[in-house]
Amino acid sequence: MTTLSSHAPSVVDYQFDDPVQRIIVAIITSLASCIGLIGNVLVIIAIIFSKRLQNKTNVFVTNLAIADLVTCSLLPFQVVALLVDPWPLSDILCTAVGMLTWICLWTSNVTLALVAYNRYNIVLKKRDEYEKIYKKWKMVLWIVFSWILPTSLVTIPPAFDFGAMGYSTRYRVCTADTSHPKSDWYALLTSVTVQVPCLIVIIVSYTLLFRHVRIHNQKMLELFSAPSGKISTQDVESGRVSQAAVSMQRHVFKRQHQITKNLFVVVCSFMICVMPFGIACLIPPSYPAIPWVSMLVLVNSCVNPIIYGLKHPQFNEVFRPLICCHLRKIPQPSKVLVSIVDKPAAGKDNQACSPVT
Repeated sequence: MTTLSSHAPSVVDYQFDDPVQRIIVAIITSLASCIGLIGNVLVIIAIIFSKRLQNKTNVFVTNLAIADLVTCSLLPFQVVALLVDPWPLSDILCTAVGMLTWICLWTSNVTLALVAYNRYNIVLKKRDEYEKIYKKWKMVLWIVFSWILPTSLVTIPPAFDFGAMGYSTRYRVCTADTSHPKSDWYALLTSVTVQVPCLIVIIVSYTLLFRHVRIHNQKMLELFSAPSGKISTQDVESGRVSQAAVSMQRHVFKRQHQITKNLFVVVCSFMICVMPFGIACLIPPSYPAIPWVSMLVLVNSCVNPIIYGLKHPQFNEVFRPLICCHLRKIPQPSKVLVSIVDKPAAGKDNQACSPVT
């Protein structure tokens, strides 16, 4: 868990010693790990098994799921660190866990920004322009960038003695070594460098996207409805507009409402789960708050599959048969899935969890 120190070294030292608080944080961290492991594995398998989900946007969603999956797989080590004092395992292992957790969390943040930018380009750019931006080799560069930036921020400063990774005696987890004199500034550098730009990209991209959709919907209403662009009850009763126009307006409003709700959830999730940590890094003294705001950052890793997977209709169409082991019902099966469900076993077709044909 990336529980980091976040303010000037002159602040009075703090120790996360309260056993009740540590148990609560450990329980929530364990739940986040379990939910995140299941959710992110489902997202990855769904994309592998269905051609319908194998598009350029979901390349970023896959990258997001991988980063979050690694984060969730590392959380049990943090639970051990919280409950067993001092750290009972190898110091090298603790350093590796801390570094990988930081890298994957910041990669997740960068990928969320890339997803937002991608969705902006899908809607606002022409097809030719979009294809130029997201050619295969450029997609590779986007993904590599999402890992290189966090990795550089986590590894380069310690190489120049600007912070260190290891067991934090202050927070009782594997994270920044809080005994290092520059630990606070190291945490501030890595978190703010990633979080602030990502927040700006997410808010700007989704704001422009929503504005474009709203303007487009208004034009559609003006095209199919009354000259004023609005349909009243009197218009319908007098026959000045058709029932089809009414249906069109309702459909457009419903679509706009759904888009608004989804964008609101995305932005709010990022701000609620990630930004408190960034704020704590900027406003001292905040040591007592760090374990709790860091826990929110971890919770974001199990929330992402729900936002970017479960709320997406195409993912839902794959999740249902996948969870029920009805693999033959997965729409547009990929070659990987076909090879699994049609693979002969002992002279009989392997029904892969006894799917309903």
